[in-house]
Amino acid sequence: MDYKEVLEHVDIAEYVSQYVELEEKNGELWGLSPFKEENTPSFSVNVEKQRFFDYSSNESGDTIDFIKAYNNVGFRGALNILMDFLGIKDDEDYHKRPSILNEIKKYTPKEKKAKKSEGRKILDSDCMDFYGYNKKKMKTWLDAGMTEKVLKDHKVKYNFRDDSLVFPYYDSYGNIVSICSRTLCGRAPKYLPYNKFGGVDFMYWEYQSRSYILEQNEIVILEGAKSVMVAEAYGYLNCVATLTSHLNSEQLKLLIGLNVPVVFAYDKGVDIRADKNIQKLMKFTKVQCITDKWNMLKEKDSPIDQGKDVWDFLYSKKYTV
Repeated sequence: MDYKEVLEHVDIAEYVSQYVELEEKNGELWGLSPFKEENTPSFSVNVEKQRFFDYSSNESGDTIDFIKAYNNVGFRGALNILMDFLGIKDDEDYHKRPSILNEIKKYTPKEKKAKKSEGRKILDSDCMDFYGYNKKKMKTWLDAGMTEKVLKDHKVKYNFRDDSLVFPYYDSYGNIVSICSRTLCGRAPKYLPYNKFGGVDFMYWEYQSRSYILEQNEIVILEGAKSVMVAEAYGYLNCVATLTSHLNSEQLKLLIGLNVPVVFAYDKGVDIRADKNIQKLMKFTKVQCITDKWNMLKEKDSPIDQGKDVWDFLYSKKYTV
């Protein structure tokens, strides 16, 4: 018996109700967050999908994920707690990871391993307070379709020392791992991180948008952080960025773990079918693509660059790869 079979023995609502008083509303169960103090219920349980979503803390997942978050333990500790709840004896067979994780290993390229992120420096949560908000300097981004609210949500600030716009990179746990600079003077590369952070084993804005991704059962992948901000201004809250024009093996694992359909919206001219990791992703979930067959974009444009009407049209024409 493996991990998934253990989960089949428990109803998530039954387990969670030990800690949260749940009430039915619009087909889901709702209660106060067990992770943060609040007066308005923001914690939901979907019995059909056997998953929970906590909008106040962005915690989400299955029963094991709830136990991990509530008890601040790892996978093995959470599994032991669940087995105790179910009255299952400690058997090595119960500690097997789900078979899908073995598949991930099987399809992970045998290439130079990415630098481990365990020793990565985590920046202080107030690291962006050093920079200011300069509406005049942000005009080009506002003209590109963003709103001041989106810029503030993404903590976009102005660094007067090198005349650049700066914003944080978050890993998949919500930690700030780097500050990215977008130069305005034109004398240096467009985007430049201020510090090394040991490889991109995350997707930009995935942590913040995870609840929307799971709720909408779809993730839209763009190339750059700026495109994600514009998409948010257009009302698309399930968008992330790989920060390049390909999918790496760590990002592949993240997408398999999310277990939702994936829509790639890379810049014009990028053929995702040539990406080996995207080919592997197709074995696990539905993969769709946004392509400009109508020549509505300029060369190397992101599908988001020519305004909301063009984006809405291209998104509506997405097709399965």
